[in-house]
Amino acid sequence: LLCMTAHGRSGLGVALLGSTTEAVLRRIGRPVVVVGPRCDPQWTEGGRLVIPLDGSPRAERILPFAASVSRTWHLEPWLVQVAHPFDNEVAQVAAHALERPARRLREAGLEVKTDFQWSSAAPACIAAEARSLQAGLVLMSSYLPTGASRTLIGSVTMGVIHRSPCPVLVVPPEAVAGGINDPLEACVSGR
Repeated sequence: LLCMTAHGRSGLGVALLGSTTEAVLRRIGRPVVVVGPRCDPQWTEGGRLVIPLDGSPRAERILPFAASVSRTWHLEPWLVQVAHPFDNEVAQVAAHALERPARRLREAGLEVKTDFQWSSAAPACIAAEARSLQAGLVLMSSYLPTGASRTLIGSVTMGVIHRSPCPVLVVPPEAVAGGINDPLEACVSGR
């Protein structure tokens, strides 16, 4: 299992100096555990698994990974969705936003909890949720913007890594699209 640290550079710092963590996440094509600069040295092994979703089918493709990680590492799954207060499309379905993914995890035999929040700062909100739940791990899929968009708007994934009080298991789109259902198998086999 590849595990690495991140310094927490963002914006102009990343544009000038680059980010080893982002480069590895872009190139490796398999899950990576990242320990960010705000990871609590006393973080709890076990406990809860925070799974941020954005309401898209692409984000929900991580659910088989979540089920496997939850079972293997004995973590209670918590689905979290953070929506911008001005997102009218999400506002129409907010009350039911996490029902479908929660049902999928329940069908996999897991007891799952959900939390939907409104915030204009999704990474900070997800990290605060992990802190308040005393999470042992955050599990999220990644879409890392490149070029100017990375410098200007950043990445939710990297924002969570920089703020999280616990390690973040990042699953790249290639791993999910490749049909791998077991993240531990994917890490060990190198797929």
